Amino acid sequence: MIREHGKLFTSHWSLVIAHCSLLALALVLLWPVVRHPDWWLWKPESPHSDLAVTHWPNAHFTRRVLWEEGRFPLWRSTIMSGAPFAANPLAGLYYPPNWFFLFLPWLPLEMGFNLSAVVHLWLAGATMYALMRRGFDVGAWGALAAAVAYEATPKLLAHLSAGHVGWTQAWGWLPVVILCVVQAGKSASGQVCKWGVGAGAALAIQFLADVRMAAYTLAAAVTLALFFAIRKSPFVHSYIRTFVHSLIRTFAISLGLTACQWLPLLALLPEMTRASMTLHDAAAWSLPWRYLLGLLVADRGGFHEWMTYVGLSTLALAALGVWQARRVRERRWLTGWLLGLVVFAAWFSLGENGGLFTLLYRLIPGMGLLRVPPRIWVLVTFAAAALAGLGVDETIRRGSSRRRTGPLVFGLIAVGLVAADLLSVDATLVGALPPRGVFAPVQDVAVYLARARENEDFRVYSPSFSLPQHTAELYGLDLAGGVDPLQLRVYADYVNRAAGVEVGGYGVTLPTLPPGCEVETALAGVVPDARMMAQLSVRYAVSAFPFEQDQNWLLLTVKDGVYLYENLVGAALPPGSLASGDPIITLRDGTVLFEYQPRPVYWGWAISGVTLLGLVGWWVLGRRHP
Repeated sequence: MIREHGKLFTSHWSLVIAHCSLLALALVLLWPVVRHPDWWLWKPESPHSDLAVTHWPNAHFTRRVLWEEGRFPLWRSTIMSGAPFAANPLAGLYYPPNWFFLFLPWLPLEMGFNLSAVVHLWLAGATMYALMRRGFDVGAWGALAAAVAYEATPKLLAHLSAGHVGWTQAWGWLPVVILCVVQAGKSASGQVCKWGVGAGAALAIQFLADVRMAAYTLAAAVTLALFFAIRKSPFVHSYIRTFVHSLIRTFAISLGLTACQWLPLLALLPEMTRASMTLHDAAAWSLPWRYLLGLLVADRGGFHEWMTYVGLSTLALAALGVWQARRVRERRWLTGWLLGLVVFAAWFSLGENGGLFTLLYRLIPGMGLLRVPPRIWVLVTFAAAALAGLGVDETIRRGSSRRRTGPLVFGLIAVGLVAADLLSVDATLVGALPPRGVFAPVQDVAVYLARARENEDFRVYSPSFSLPQHTAELYGLDLAGGVDPLQLRVYADYVNRAAGVEVGGYGVTLPTLPPGCEVETALAGVVPDARMMAQLSVRYAVSAFPFEQDQNWLLLTVKDGVYLYENLVGAALPPGSLASGDPIITLRDGTVLFEYQPRPVYWGWAISGVTLLGLVGWWVLGRRHP
C-alpha cells in the first residue's frame, strides 16, 4: 500500500482503474463505430476521407496480394499505372500493429480499422499516464487528467475522422519516447543505455507509423536531453559522456530498425515530384494567425489541419501548473521545457504566416518534406496536457493535508471537467457511414467496368476523380490517375500532358489540380488526349462533367450525374495485358517510362533485420548477466 495525497491506494488498483477509464473514454469518443463496428469512421457531412482515398485501398490491396496472389507487395499497379508500394510510408507495411488489425484476414477490414482506432486512442492516454507517473513523478489524479486531455484532444479526433490513420497511430508513441529520455536523464550511468535503447525502439515504431510525427518527436526528445545535460554539473564528465553516447545509440537503433522504410524511400526520392517542392508547396495549409484564438474558442466541426482547441479546462489547469511550478525547484525546468515546446510548435505551425518555418526551410535540407506545418500542433497538445497534469498534482499536494477527502473531490472535478469540455467538441467531429453509403456512388459504373475487365485488361481515367480509389480497388479496376503524395515525376509529367493540365506546383492528385478548386469540376472543359491515354491502356473515362465534342471519346451512358466514355483510339488497339506484379510502366508502343529496381528494399530489410537480431541478442544476454 502507498499513501498518496491523503488517500490510500494500491499501485495495482490505481493503474487498473486508470486504464479502464481511458479505455472507456476511447469507446465513448468512437461511439458511432462502437455501435456499428462494420461502419466507416467518418467526419459528419464530409464528402471525402483519407480512409477511403488512401488507407482502406492500401490495406485491401495488401491483403489481396498477400493472401490471394502469394507475394509481398513491392509494387502496386492499381493507381497511376503502377508505383513502388513498399517504399511508400502510407502503405503502413512495416508498422507492426497493422499486421494484427489490418493485414491478417481474421477481421473484416472495416472492423479492423475501427478496432485499431480504439486501441490507439487508449494507447495515447495510457502512455501519457505512464509518462506523468513514472517520468514526471505526478500523482494518479494529475496523471489521469493529463492522459484524458491528451487522448481526447480535438486535434487527434479531427485527424482520426479525416482518415489520417498513420498520423493518429503515431500519436501514442510520443509519450513513450519522452518517458525513455526522462528515465535516461534520471538514471545512473549503468541504466542510461537501457533507456536509450527503449527510446530508439519507440521512435522507430512511431516512424513506421508516420514519418513526420517521428521528426517532431525527435526534436522534442533532443531538446529535453539538452535540458538534462544543462542541469547536470559540468564536472560530471563520465555521466555526460555516457548520456551523449546513449543519444547516439538511440538514433542509430532508430535508423537501423527503420531502414526497411527510409532506405527505399530515400533511394526513390530523386524520382518523385515531392523532391522538387517549393517553399509554398511545403507550407501548404499554414495556420492563419486568427486560428490561434482557437485555443480559447472551440471550432466545432472544424478543419482538422487548423484545429487548435486543447480545452479551456486544460488551459486553466495548465496555467495553474505553471503558477505552482515557480515554488518547486525540481519542476521549474520541466515547466520551462514544456512552455518552450508550446511556443516553438505554435510558431512553426504558422508556416509562411509566421516566419519560423520559412527560416528553417532555408537552413535545414529536407525541411520541405515536413509538408503541412500545423501537424506539429501535436507538441502543443502534448505540452498543454502535461502542464495540466502538473497543475492538478501540485494543487492536490498542497491541499491534501487540509481535508481528507479534498484530493478525491478535486481530482474527480478536474478530470471530469477536462473530459466534458473535450467530449462536447469531439462529438461534432466523429461520425460513421455504412458501407453502402461509402460505395454507393458510381457503383453501377464500377460494376459495368468490372464485367468489361473480365474480357480485356484496361485502365480507367477519371479527370474528376469520380471513380474513387476504394471503389476501384474493391472491383479490381486499374486507374491511370490517382491520389497519393508520392508520385513518379516522369509519369506525372506524361499524365498531366495527356490530361491537358498545366502544372503550377506540387499536388497530391494526378492529374494535378489547381489549388483551392473544386475537385469534381476543376478540369471541366478540358478534354483529355485520347491518343496519349490510349498509350496508357486507358479504354474508359469516368467524369462528373461532359467532354466537349471529340470524335475519339464515345459517350456510353450517364448514371447519377456521372458520364462514362469509351476511348475509341484505345478500342482500336489490339488487346493488351497489364502485368500487375511487374515493377515497370510501359506505353503501348513499347516506350518504358519507368522501371523500378527494388534493391534498396532488400538492403533495408537486411539492415533492419540485423539491427533487430542485435537488439534481441543484447536483451537475452542482459537477462542472463544482469
